[in-house]
Amino acid sequence: MAVDDPLFSGGKEEIQFVTGKRVKLAIAPRSSIIRAIQKHYNVEVEVEELLKNYSDEKMDFHTEPLEEAEKEAWDKENPHSSPVAKLTQHIIVTAVERGASDIHIEPQEGIVSVRYRIDGVLHEEMRLPIWVLNSLVSRIKILSKLDIAEKRIPQDGRIRLHFKDKKLVCRVSTLPSYRGEKVVIRLLDSSKSIISLEQLGIDGKYLTRLEEIIRKPQGMILTTGPTGSGKSTTLYAILQKIKNPAINIITLEDPVEYELEGITQVQIRSKAGLTFAKALRSVLRQDPDVVLVGEIRDLETAQIAFEAAMTGHLVLSTLHTNDSPSTVTRLMEMGVDPFIVASSLEMVIAQRLVRKICRACKIPHIPENEIFQKWPELHNFPLFRGKGCEECLYKGYKGRLGIYEILPITPRVREVIQKGGSEKEILEAARFAGYRPLWEIAMEKLKEGITSLEEILRVIHREEKEELRCPQCNHEIQPDFVACPYCQFQLKRLCVNCKKEVEPNWVICPYCGHSLYQESKESEEQKNIGELRILIADDDPVVLDTLYEFFLSLYPKCKIEKAMTGDEALELGLKFHPHLIILDEIMPGKKGTEVCKLFREREEFDEVPIIILTASFNNQVKEVAYQAGATDFLSKPINFMEISSKSRLFLKGVKVLKNSF
Repeated sequence: MAVDDPLFSGGKEEIQFVTGKRVKLAIAPRSSIIRAIQKHYNVEVEVEELLKNYSDEKMDFHTEPLEEAEKEAWDKENPHSSPVAKLTQHIIVTAVERGASDIHIEPQEGIVSVRYRIDGVLHEEMRLPIWVLNSLVSRIKILSKLDIAEKRIPQDGRIRLHFKDKKLVCRVSTLPSYRGEKVVIRLLDSSKSIISLEQLGIDGKYLTRLEEIIRKPQGMILTTGPTGSGKSTTLYAILQKIKNPAINIITLEDPVEYELEGITQVQIRSKAGLTFAKALRSVLRQDPDVVLVGEIRDLETAQIAFEAAMTGHLVLSTLHTNDSPSTVTRLMEMGVDPFIVASSLEMVIAQRLVRKICRACKIPHIPENEIFQKWPELHNFPLFRGKGCEECLYKGYKGRLGIYEILPITPRVREVIQKGGSEKEILEAARFAGYRPLWEIAMEKLKEGITSLEEILRVIHREEKEELRCPQCNHEIQPDFVACPYCQFQLKRLCVNCKKEVEPNWVICPYCGHSLYQESKESEEQKNIGELRILIADDDPVVLDTLYEFFLSLYPKCKIEKAMTGDEALELGLKFHPHLIILDEIMPGKKGTEVCKLFREREEFDEVPIIILTASFNNQVKEVAYQAGATDFLSKPINFMEISSKSRLFLKGVKVLKNSF
C-alpha cells in the first residue's frame, strides 16, 4: 500500500482484516499516488477506452426527456455521466440490433458481465470493469425513475425509448446481490405488430378446430409451457382474431407487455391487493364477452375462471405444466371439480419455442453413436446443424419456431375427465382424436431440417419413465400386474383367501391366517409356464435361418431369437431368458464355449440346456465344451434328426413345452 506519510499507520489493520492479506507499506509522492488512482480507478477513462471504437453515428437513440431535478441528481451522483450515458446507450442499442429480448447486467468477481438473451438463450456480449457498475446502475435507475440512493431492496421500473423506427418499452428490474446490484432489462417493441393466428404455425387441422372454438360464446382455452415459450403471443393472436367492436374483451395481466387497441387491459398489482382472483370478480361485473386471465396460480382463481367459462364467457388463460394431459390433472389436483373441468374446458395448447438452424451456414451433422442408440429412428433421415457465420452472429441459429401440442376436449376425453381419470387415461382417449405429443411434432421439424436435435432436447424434456419388464419373457408390464399377461409368470404372490399381497417366503398369511405352504409348492411348479423360448447363435446366416425354420416347425408357438456374434448371443440370452440355447463354437467376438461359461456363472442358467455346434469333432473340443458347462454338442453339417431328438429330450421337463405346439 502506497502512502505519502512515513508515519502513517491508521487503516493498515483494517485493510489486512478485510482483504485477508498482509499489508506492506511503501512511501510515494502524493502526486504519483493520485495519478495512479486516476489511471486505474477512473470510470471515465475506463468507459472511454471501451467506447473508442464505436461511432456516434449509429446511436440515433433517445429517451423521454428527464425532469430537471432528476438530471441534477444524476449529475451530482455521477460526475462522469457522459461516457456512462454513452455506455448505457450502447448496451441497449446493441441488444435491440441483435434482436435480444432481455439484457442482464450482472456483477461478478472483478468484472461486470453483460449478457443478451437472443432466441431464448443467454450469450455473454461484453465484460466491463467492476468500477463501472455503480455508475451504470445509477444511470439505468434514473432513466427508469427509480431511487438511485436505495440499493438494499429490489426495484422495478420502466423506460420508454425511441430508436430509429422502433418504439420500445423496457421493463427494468434491480436486485441487490452479494457483489452489487444486478439489473435485468426486458425489451418490448410496442411498434411491432401482434403475430396473427395463422402465422403461429399450428397444424391446419387443429387451427381449424381452434378457430371453431374461439367463435363459441363460452368455454375455456388453456395454454401451457415454461416461461418464454410464447404463451402470451398465442393468446394475443387469439384476441386479435376475435376482436371486433361488438365484443367486450378484458385482459388481466401481470405485467401488461403489449398494448392492444380496442381491448381493456388490467395490470395486476398483488402488493396493492389487486390479485387475479379479486380482479376477475370485478371484471365479471363489467359485462365481458371474452376474458383473458394471465395465469391461473391458485384454486380461487381457477374456480372463478371456470365458473365464468360456464356462464356465458370465453375464458383464455395459462398454466405451468409439461404437456396438455398433465394440465387437466393439475387442475383437478388444485381442487377444481372434474365435472366442472369437463364441462368448461374446450382445448389445451402446450407449446415450446425452438431455434431454427441458420440457413446461411446449415451443414449435415452426424451425432454420437450414443444418440442413435437412444433414438434409433434418427437413422431414417439426415440431421443438420448450423456451423456459425456472420449472418447468425456465429451462433448457428437464427429465429425461432413454435411447436404446438393440441389437446381438443372431445366427447371421449370429456368422459374420462368427468370420471376423474388419470393422465394416462386422458392421453389414451386423446389419441383417438389424433392427439400427438410435443416430441412427435418436434421430430417432424427435425426431419424437415428446420432445427437440430440438440435444440429439441434443450426445450422438450422427454420423461424417460423406467420400464418394468417381466423377468421371464421381458415384455413390458405395469406396476399393478399380479401376473405377466404374456407368459403367465407370477409377478406378485397373493393369498387365495383374502387376496392381499404376501411375501414369497411366508408360510402363513398374516392378514387372515390362511396357510400358504401348499400354495408355495404349487407356485414353484407353475412358475415356468409360458411360451417356449430358444436362442440360436451362428455367424453363418444360412445355418441360422435353417435352424430357425426347423425349430419353428417343431414348436410352432415358440419364440426364437437369433444372434450372429458371441457378444450378441450373451446380451440376448441375459435379456431373453431362453429355455434352450444353441451356440456355434467359432463366431466373431466371444466363442461359443466362452459364452456358455459366462451363462453358467449365473444362477438362472444352471439348468438351461446349452448345445455347442462345431465343425471340428475331436476329444479336445469335446473336453473344452464340457468344461465350459455345455449340456451337449453337435458336429456340422447338422443332423436334424439328432438335434430334434436331443432338443426334445432336454426340453422334456420344461412346463412351457405344452404351450408351444
